[in-house]
Amino acid sequence: MDLSKMTVEELQALRKRAASPAQTSPLSQMSTEELLQMRGAAQGGGAQSPQAAPAPAQSEPSYRGGILPFSRDAEGSVSFDSDAGILGMAKAALSSIGGAVTLPGDVYSGRVDPRSDEAVERAFDLGTLATPAAPRMRAGAPAPAPPPVIREADDLGVQLTAGQRTGNPSLLSREDAMLGGGVGPRAQEVAQAARARQTDQIFSAQDMIGDTAGRGRVQLERPSEAGGVVSDALRDVANTARQGFKRQYDDAFSGEGVMRPEFFQGRGAAAADDFGAPLSQRIAKALVDRDEPVIIDEVVTPIAARALKALDDVSSLKLGAIGQPEAGDVVTGVTLRGVDQARRKLVSFYKASRANPADARAVQSVISTFDDQVERAVAGGLFSGDERFLDMLRGARKSYTNYQRTFKPQGQGDDVGRAVQAIVERDATPEQVANYLYGASKVGSTGLSVRLSGRLKSVLGEESAEWAAIRQGAWQKITGVAEGRTPMGPQKMSERIFEFTNGEGRSLATRLFSGEELEQMRRFGRVLKATTAKAGTTNPSNSGNRMAALSREAFATIASMLGASASGPAGAAGGYMAGRTLTGIGDMRAASQARQLFSGQEPMSIARRLSPAFPPIRERLALPAGAAAAGQVGPAASGR
Repeated sequence: MDLSKMTVEELQALRKRAASPAQTSPLSQMSTEELLQMRGAAQGGGAQSPQAAPAPAQSEPSYRGGILPFSRDAEGSVSFDSDAGILGMAKAALSSIGGAVTLPGDVYSGRVDPRSDEAVERAFDLGTLATPAAPRMRAGAPAPAPPPVIREADDLGVQLTAGQRTGNPSLLSREDAMLGGGVGPRAQEVAQAARARQTDQIFSAQDMIGDTAGRGRVQLERPSEAGGVVSDALRDVANTARQGFKRQYDDAFSGEGVMRPEFFQGRGAAAADDFGAPLSQRIAKALVDRDEPVIIDEVVTPIAARALKALDDVSSLKLGAIGQPEAGDVVTGVTLRGVDQARRKLVSFYKASRANPADARAVQSVISTFDDQVERAVAGGLFSGDERFLDMLRGARKSYTNYQRTFKPQGQGDDVGRAVQAIVERDATPEQVANYLYGASKVGSTGLSVRLSGRLKSVLGEESAEWAAIRQGAWQKITGVAEGRTPMGPQKMSERIFEFTNGEGRSLATRLFSGEELEQMRRFGRVLKATTAKAGTTNPSNSGNRMAALSREAFATIASMLGASASGPAGAAGGYMAGRTLTGIGDMRAASQARQLFSGQEPMSIARRLSPAFPPIRERLALPAGAAAAGQVGPAASGR
């Protein structure tokens, strides 16, 4: 070996060979400058090297294990060899990692020429190593803005995984394997704990939106509870309104005053005004003359027909409990109490007609026309007494009309009126009321839900606890399932949210919630969508993960069997221990990866992680040609 004729690169290659496990030589500890001095000494123009000459290389074994840490020499003897098998590969890998991560410092201090083969090889190792780390970063380049869903998830307190944040199929598949136990029990434990935390965070965000919908005034467990709250409140309001108009009627008819008998009996056919016919005939004619005639029929509307016959008795001044004239009596007038008694007879017929909607509407029309006749009689001079009577009667009639419009159907197509009547008068169940409010399946997909919400908003009040219950019940209907049923997955829940806020339920959504509240729901829907498994990234049957787990468990056994075949019982023990050790190391590394992936960190190379250290190295690499050979490398060359 002629050192005097070696180039710098050849000297460095010699030093690298001297550092191999198969050789031991002081050359492995020399710097480039010391090697140059040794070459000068060999040429006769430099100082003698303080180091001894390289020791002769030891003979290589005739066979070295590829999996197990054993080797066999030329004589056939098998022995443990830490440089053989997987253990040797692990040592070599650790050596490469050590050489890679110390390269920047060695170049900076001058121990390694940046143009040498060694520098290139170590730089290659540095650039090809990978580990889970921070997202895409480049030296000197600003980090890209995160996708909107990441900010939305952070705002909602939901921690997305690296795969969910990026949508990267490789990361999603890796995370699924970790969840299924395909990369080891430690990683699975970490992954499942992180998934459980994420599920809790999603529930918390869901509850937060529900609390906003309830305005802090209600806390419902299920949508049907909103139906119960609305039923109770609506019945209370209806009862109050009913008692109100009844009291107004009582007050009006309790005053002093007399209605002339012609109001009931009529003035005769020769009368010039509208009071010629008896009261019952005038009411029947008025019903027929309406824009929408009310036809009284003994078959279709039997109770209304009986009411008209009762008016015939009233027309004859047969007023029941308050008395009636005897033969030959001259009636000069009927008190307001008598007029009220006639009206009460009609009201009693209405109570009997509720089972038949058509009959009930006909009786209501009879009562309303009776009140019209009273008003016209007062205005036409057939009444004498308290001047406030007419205004009080009109007030009572107005209250009664409002009650009818609010709590009764106003015609055959009035589905809102029928729903309200069912709630108030027919004791609809909380579940039935919830279906009226939201629909039986898709929330807000029926026109009834939209129209009913407008009626209830005006009746109950936008700031009422009942309106808050309707809002919260809607959110629960969208995101919840009935008790005992399988919980809704994130994909289904996301679809229901967008169907409500952007699709068929939009009309109801805008009635119940503000624009900002709806946007908060959409943000939650987007976060849910991000957590949904993507096609091709999961193993639904988990068979692949189970096979991977079985293979990992069998590794130590296989290593033991191979060791036994090579070196008997000692080889079996050594192989088993090596297999268990490597499996444990893999488990720890997988658990570390799981912690980083499920905390949202993406994989990247060590070179990128160490990128802040590279600018000064690039400056070194930019030296003029031949500067390294001239010794212009290191702190002294830069003036440091």
